[in-house]
Amino acid sequence: MIQYERRFKLKVAREGAAGALPVAALARRYGLERSMVHRWIETYREHGQQSFKGSRARRYSPSFKAAVLKRMDCEGLSLRQAMVRFGIGSSTVIKKWRDQYDLGGTIALTPARVRPRMKKKPAVPKRPEDMTPKEL
Repeated sequence: MIQYERRFKLKVAREGAAGALPVAALARRYGLERSMVHRWIETYREHGQQSFKGSRARRYSPSFKAAVLKRMDCEGLSLRQAMVRFGIGSSTVIKKWRDQYDLGGTIALTPARVRPRMKKKPAVPKRPEDMTPKEL
């Protein structure tokens, strides 16, 4: 997947928000998918200059996930609208939360416990009397 720089996203989103060109023409101009340009424009309209600053490996608390799902239900937000409003990187993430919640409620939104890797024990050096002549 291609990663675009924040400045480029802002430029495209500003042009789209200005409305001088239809989204399809804007997407063709920059060689982008229309849906991506729509998403960028919506994000820019919602967050302005602060758009596209999110970190990649963001973790969300179970209470945040539940709050997003509740707001979606109360306000009738689509996945894309919720993604833009809450600054979530992908609508697929929210879909996954919805599926988890439907299967097990709020408790299912809690991440599974991650076990740490087992550390290898450091090699104990052999005593000279236990070594073969070749090892010496």
